[in-house]
Amino acid sequence: MSMLKMNVLHWHITDDQSFPIEIKKYPHLHTDGAGWLGYTHNQGTYGAPQTPGRFYSQKEISEIVEFAELRGVRIIPEIDMPTHTRSWGRGYPEIISKCPSYVSQRASHLKGQYVVNLQLDISVPKTFEIVEAVISEVWDLFPDPIMHVGGDEFFPECWEEDVAQTERIYQTLSEASFLTRRRYFDRKIREIIKKKGESSGTKKNIMYWSEAFTDGVIPGIQETTSTIIQIWNARELASTTSSEFPFVMSNGFYLDLQYNDLAWWNFYTRNPLQGVPYQNHHLFMGAEACAWELTESPSYSNELLPNELTGTWFRGWDSKVWLKLIAFSENVWSGPSIRSSSESSVAPVIREVVSRMKSFGIDMPDFCQPYHLDVNNPEVCFPKY
Repeated sequence: MSMLKMNVLHWHITDDQSFPIEIKKYPHLHTDGAGWLGYTHNQGTYGAPQTPGRFYSQKEISEIVEFAELRGVRIIPEIDMPTHTRSWGRGYPEIISKCPSYVSQRASHLKGQYVVNLQLDISVPKTFEIVEAVISEVWDLFPDPIMHVGGDEFFPECWEEDVAQTERIYQTLSEASFLTRRRYFDRKIREIIKKKGESSGTKKNIMYWSEAFTDGVIPGIQETTSTIIQIWNARELASTTSSEFPFVMSNGFYLDLQYNDLAWWNFYTRNPLQGVPYQNHHLFMGAEACAWELTESPSYSNELLPNELTGTWFRGWDSKVWLKLIAFSENVWSGPSIRSSSESSVAPVIREVVSRMKSFGIDMPDFCQPYHLDVNNPEVCFPKY
C-alpha cells in the first residue's frame, strides 16, 4: 500500500462469518465467533487451510497499527452493526435476534450459510453493554479519527419474525416500526461514541455504508460534518451524494469476484466523481477499492453458479487485486489528466510497477493489456508477457 501511495486501510473486522478481534471484557466474542463458519461461499469450499478460532490479539492489533503508521497508512476499523452480527451470537446468543424461519430461507439461497445475515436484538440491555465494550476497546486500539459502524444490508424479515423482541421493544418505544428501531439503535451508538470521546479526551467521526442514509436512518441527524457515508451501490449514488454528508466513493471500485469483469483498465479510467452533482464535489473525501471473499494464501473455490454450472475461481489475494490497485491508485492520485490516456501509453508504466512489486516478493500475475485477457478469467493474462 505504501509503495502505491495508498494511505488508508479500511479494515472490515467483524461480520456474520467471523469475529476475529480480541475483546477482553467479553472474550466469548472472539473465542467462539472467530472463523466459526470457515471459508465457504456459493456452496463452494476453498482450497485453503482455515482454522476456526483464529483471531487477532490486542497486542497484534497494536503491532499492525504501528507497522502501518510507520509506512504512512491509517487504519479505519469497522464493526458492522446492527446487521451482519451472526458471529456475535456464537458466544452470546442472548443478544442475537431469533428468527429460525428467516435463517432457513436465507440458507437455502445459492450462497448457503455464507449470507445468513443476522441482526442484534436491540430490546435487551446486554446487547448495548457488549456493544459499548466493543466500541471502547476498538477505540483504544485504533487512533484514527474515524470509526466505521456499518449499517448496511438490513433485512426486516428477521426482526419481524422475532415476536418476543418486538414485545420487549414496545417497553422502550411507543412506535416500533423497523425504521424507528434502527434510528433508536443508531441513537444509542452515537451516545456510546460521545460518552467514550468525553471520557478519553478524543473524538471520532462516524462512518456508515450508504444504506444507513438511503434507508432513512441518518438523514435527520444534525452532525453532518462528523458523519461520513461510504457509497458502494450505484442505486444509492444519486440520493446520497446530493446530501450534505461527506462521502467516500467505492461504487465501481470493487476488486473481488462478483466484479471480475472489471479489469485494470476500468480502474484506471473510471472517474470516482461520476454521477456526483458538481456542487457537492467538495464533500468528496476520497475513493476506496474494496475486496471481499479472498484468502491470504493462494486458493480457489469450486462454485455453484446461478446457471447451476460449476466452475473454479481463484481467490488468493495477491493473484486477484494488485493489477487493479496499481491502476486505482494512479487514477485517484493523478486525477482527470490521465483518464484520457491511451492503453499503449499507460502499459509501460503499469508494467514497470508490476516488475517492482514482484521484485519485493509479491506473488502477482504478470502484466497484460485489456485485449490480452482470457475471457473466461479476466484476471489472467493470455498469453502472459
